[in-house]
Amino acid sequence: MKTAIIATLIALAAARPYVTRANLQTFTGALGGIAATPVEDSGNPDRPFQVKGDTFVNIAAAFQRSCDQQFNACANAANGGDKTLSVSACSDQQTQCNAAAQSANTANTGNAANNAGNASQAAAAATTTAAANPCAGVVATATATPTPTAAAAAASVNPCAKKMKRRAGNKA
Repeated sequence: MKTAIIATLIALAAARPYVTRANLQTFTGALGGIAATPVEDSGNPDRPFQVKGDTFVNIAAAFQRSCDQQFNACANAANGGDKTLSVSACSDQQTQCNAAAQSANTANTGNAANNAGNASQAAAAATTTAAANPCAGVVATATATPTPTAAAAAASVNPCAKKMKRRAGNKA
């Protein structure tokens, strides 16, 4: 019985769940049937973008790598004897891929490449909110009900103390 449980646990630990990752690469050109390498979410918050196992801190670099890999595969096919391709045509496609990547990067507002900007905007909004309402976002923790003298002292030091007491359910 114990052996079966242990074997099951080992099998479950070793099993990798099947995960479908969305391709963030928007360029669809594919000379000779050679598509741009997919740009995917790596699952790593420090290096959130992945192209063929290589990870990147920003999506622009990942798009660049994807377009470069497509160009290299296309040029290799052209140099390898594929008469339907030319290195010049592959180069033109790379220019188009890079332009599409730049456009996608500029238009994209919800990916990790923009998180730093979003965090700055959120911090600015929080500062503005705090200036308008210094008690906004203050959360009280449950404590013993203070004596009237202690409550008055706390209110003189902390202007949010009265609101905090109400939120904590204290009556004073």
